[in-house]
Amino acid sequence: MKISPKNGILFIQQTKADEISGGGIVLPESAQVKKTNDGIITHVHPDVEGRYEVGQRVLFGEYSGTTIVVGDQVYMAMVETEIIAVLEDETGDII
Repeated sequence: MKISPKNGILFIQQTKADEISGGGIVLPESAQVKKTNDGIITHVHPDVEGRYEVGQRVLFGEYSGTTIVVGDQVYMAMVETEIIAVLEDETGDII
C-alpha cells in the first residue's frame, strides 16, 4: 500500500529502544525505555522537501505526533514544527 502525507506532514518510524546496555548487560523489560524520542523520516510532504529528507534521523518531543498504522508498519505523523533537531555526526553526515 502506498502512503502519501498531506498538508506538510512528515511520517517517521521511531527507533527501537535498546534491550542491551552499552556494557553488554541485557536489560530487564522494567528497565527498558518504552518509547524513544527519535526516529527516521520515511515520507515527506512536498511542502517540507528541502528542509527535511527521507532517511534523516530526527529528535521530537515525548508527546509529539500521532501514531498511525498502515498495514504492518507503525509511523508517527507529525508537522515539521514538532521536530526538535536533525541528528548528524561531526562531518555533517546523518546518523
